Order: sequence, then structure tokens, then C-alpha cells
Amino acid sequence: MNKYFFSLVFILSVFAGCATKNTGSPVEKDLHYAVRVNDMMLLNELLNKENIDTKDEYGYTPLHIAARFNHFDIAKVLISKGAQINTKDNYFDTPLIDSVKKGYTFMSELLICNGAKINAKDEKGVSVYEYARELNDNRTAKLLSSKNIQQECIGKVITPKKTTNTQFYNQISIDEYGILTDNTPNICGDIYDEDVRRIQISFDSGESVIEANILGKRWCAQVEEKLLNGYYRVDAISVNSINEKGLTSEELEIKAINSLPALLKKEFENDFAKWNASFDENRLIFRFNNPSLMFERGSNNLKQEYKNILSDFFPRYIAALVEYKNSIKNVYVEGHTSSAYSSAKSEEEKFSKNMALSQERADAVLEYLKTSLDSIVIENESFIDNTFKAVGKSSKELILNSDGSENPELSRRVEFKIEIK
Repeated sequence: MNKYFFSLVFILSVFAGCATKNTGSPVEKDLHYAVRVNDMMLLNELLNKENIDTKDEYGYTPLHIAARFNHFDIAKVLISKGAQINTKDNYFDTPLIDSVKKGYTFMSELLICNGAKINAKDEKGVSVYEYARELNDNRTAKLLSSKNIQQECIGKVITPKKTTNTQFYNQISIDEYGILTDNTPNICGDIYDEDVRRIQISFDSGESVIEANILGKRWCAQVEEKLLNGYYRVDAISVNSINEKGLTSEELEIKAINSLPALLKKEFENDFAKWNASFDENRLIFRFNNPSLMFERGSNNLKQEYKNILSDFFPRYIAALVEYKNSIKNVYVEGHTSSAYSSAKSEEEKFSKNMALSQERADAVLEYLKTSLDSIVIENESFIDNTFKAVGKSSKELILNSDGSENPELSRRVEFKIEIK
């Protein structure tokens, strides 16, 4: 990336402001109403008129309300416009306290990564960390207790826009992307001014830029350096032959699937040995290798020890996967068996009986996982219902020894296999 961005100081509109008390005007009520009902269009309209940190009769700022109702996109916009993160309502709660109390994991992460005080306590003296632990919100508790939150929050910090006196013209646009699964994306847009001579984009408010190629009425800029997964604002600036400038911005999220294997491996690296589990990074398969630990012989009843492992494994597995859910087509919970079945009289009967057993075991595992009361699991119930599928494989995919013979012990297993879109 180049280290200049024309001669423009590339930092845009900030709404500074200390929290002020509500004056009771209809417009202020409309602003809070817009946040409460998650009306992005009305919010954007009113934010140009009112103080972003105005409080209502309960002491709630718009960001408080967004946190209380888990309106994630609204909260991102408010933060990008410069909303104060640590205001307190009439009950001495900050937006982070409200979010953590309700178990809103990703809202809490957004607030923490954008400056929320992690040692905040409510009027009872209970800290946000204590609430996170009480609600089994392991992801938030882990972030709150991290010794390097800045590292954990890379790619999740929203830079407030600040004011500039430069006049901009309607010269270009950026395509709407929403979520990108490529961490070296090609960012494109339309050109409205045929006299545009140069276009650059930036993901860091102009500290570094990428030159775009102009192709008729379209432009594209190829990102070469990999972007970390997280939220970004991409800004594009253009200039024509008489030095008039155009500026446009678009918020997007990077969720590159190619970083998922490393994330899963790191998350469970201390558990593989004690669980007798393994992870195939190339095939995205998490494998539990000890059937005697999981089920009674010939049964689909889960042993308590295996239930304990699954209760530890599943919320952490889901927390990793939801970061990439738009790239994941299915997650198969697969039951596998060896080729043996003592009571069967033929190979066909062995396969058939093992198929029934493997399907029953896969069903039993998935049904148990769905009963979890962990906040991560509950919060992502729709993703789990639509994506996770129990599949019995019988002896179709045996694990072989180095000499090519069947390894019956390793063949009897349960696997979690991710299918990419």
C-alpha cells in the first residue's frame, strides 16, 4: 500500500459529546425510537440532527438501547459516528453491563474491542466478568480476562469518522459487500464522473492505500496483503482533472474461511490428548477416537464422561464456526463403525446393522448437543438447526493401518465434518 492518500487528511465526521440529559423533545424520542425498533434508515436521518449521546428519562443513550436490544448493526453505526462507550444510565449500568447481563456475546465483544471499560460494575458491585461467568458466556469471559485484549480485537475496532473541511463530489460508489469470505478481496464500484482520473481505497483511514484500476464506468482495487477477520470501513477517494475529489465509504466484514483450521487447532490444542481426539486441518474434520469412552458397546446411549466432553467442546466449536457461518454449507455429525458385527451372518447384514447403529449414535450426539443451555449455543440455535446434520456412515470410511489393513478401534468413531459452500 502507498503511504499517502493524495493530499487529503483522510479522517471523517465525529460526533464528540458528553452525555446530556433528555430535554423531552419529539426528535430525541424519535432517535431513541429508531434504535429501539432497529430502523437504520430513520437512525441515519436523525443522527445528522441530534446529539448522539442524548439520554432518555431512564438515562439510556442510543448505544445503551442498541446494547439492551442486541441491535448489532445499529451499535456499529453509533460507534462509527463517535458514540460514547462508557456512559452510565440511571441505574449505573454501562452499555457493556447491559449487554453482558443479557448474554449478548457478539455485542459485548464489539463494545469491549471499542473501548468499553472491562472492570465496570453495576450498582450491586457485580462485575461484567462475573456476569459472563454466571451466564456461561465463555467467549466474553475469555476476552475480559485476556492479558492482550488489543491482540484479540484485531480487525474488530471501528474507527470513528472525523470532520474535514474538504468538499467532496458525487463521483464514485462502492459496491455493497456485507460479508466477504476472501481476506484479499477485490473491491469495486461505479464511476459517475467520466473525468475521474484516479481512485484509491483505504481500510485504515488513509494511513495506507491501494490504487484502483479504472475500467470505463467501473473501478476495482485488488487487496494484496491479507486482512484479518473482522469489521472494516473501506473508504474510496477519487480525483478528476480539475482536482475535484469524490469520497464514499462502505462497511464490510471479513470472514475468510482459510483461517478457520488454525483457529480450531489453537482452540483445542490442549484437549486433544485428554479427549483422545484429533483435527484434520485439510479436511476440516474434528474426530473423537475412543468409542468405549463415548458409548456402551453396541448401544447409542452416551456415557456421562462423553457428555461432559461434549458440553465443553460444543460451545467453543460453535463460537469458532459462527465467525465463518456464511461460508459453511453443512456440518455433519458422523457416526462411524468398523466392519465387524458379531451377531450378523453376512457382510450385507453387518453393514446394515452397523449403518443403523452409526445413525443412532450420530442422532444421539446431535440431540444431546442441542439441549445445551450455554449462551453461545442458544444464541446460535438457528445456525445449528439449519447447518448441523446427523449422518450414519457404517463402515464406509474405515481407518486403515500402514499396511492397508483395517484398524477396527480407530474406525469406530464420531466425527464433526465441515462442508464449505
